[in-house]
Amino acid sequence: MPQRLVLAYGPRYICRDIAAEVRDGRLHVLCPNPGLDDPHAVGDDWLMVAVYRPSIPTVHVFSGPLRKDCHECCFDLPTDVSGEEEVMHVYAWFQATTYHRTGGGKITVRPGQASPSVYLGSFQA
Repeated sequence: MPQRLVLAYGPRYICRDIAAEVRDGRLHVLCPNPGLDDPHAVGDDWLMVAVYRPSIPTVHVFSGPLRKDCHECCFDLPTDVSGEEEVMHVYAWFQATTYHRTGGGKITVRPGQASPSVYLGSFQA
């Protein structure tokens, strides 16, 4: 089952109410709570979105906005879909962009660290 696929796993934070929908040929990702109050979340984490298309098979990975700006964002879906409706599975996670230190001076965030990935659902392209 696609829901069990883990694309990223790490100490960053991701809220569980992140959602996606397809409208007008675009993928809309909604993140009503980016989690900026969590100690494992910083405003300059990137939202990452992956679209898995099993019929090809291929994965498209999109870099979205920063966590502080990710309440709603849109991604253009690949245009190389076949004439028939195609199923795609969508996942999201946050990824650190830079180093961060806490008050004690130790590095607590390194570039590339990720949150656990979240399965956002299956959609028709």
